[in-house]
Amino acid sequence: MRNVIVAVTLFIASGVPVQATDAPSMEKDFWAIASQSQSAETLNTFLEAYPDSEYADEARAIVAGLADDDRRREFEESIFAMVGQVTYDTPLSFGNEAIIGQSLAGITQLSPQYPPVEGLPESFWKEQDCTNCHQWTRADLCTQASTYIEKKPIEYQSKQHPFGGLLKINMRNWAIGGCQ
Repeated sequence: MRNVIVAVTLFIASGVPVQATDAPSMEKDFWAIASQSQSAETLNTFLEAYPDSEYADEARAIVAGLADDDRRREFEESIFAMVGQVTYDTPLSFGNEAIIGQSLAGITQLSPQYPPVEGLPESFWKEQDCTNCHQWTRADLCTQASTYIEKKPIEYQSKQHPFGGLLKINMRNWAIGGCQ
């Protein structure tokens, strides 16, 4: 009976049809789907069905990460509401002292605050600007900024940017507005 309940639960949580099989196989199949779902609801359903699973700690960690993403996204949305739409030529009003007052159009002419690649000797990046390594056009910058729309905040906020992580939040705002 438990296999049938788990199969029904798995179908409801994931939308993927399943067949009742032996319990160890069902648990493994459920985990395969739940771990790829990026859904707290599906992962919590897995934890309900298998609280002592060998995958339980990992499931709890993923759920915590999703909650952290939700908090980060709420933070971004509150920033968007506060500063309004970011445009390519308008000075930025959110960020650190290196980027506030700069526009996205002019940001590539600045010298990075942090190395673009961890461990890169200062002689390669200090007192340099982005155009030494990149040919950022408005379209290319928009393409990069657009990647931040679909990604989870933890995916793009956790990697330091040469101008600080807050520039990525501005770029995402700009991309959401159609890169105007």
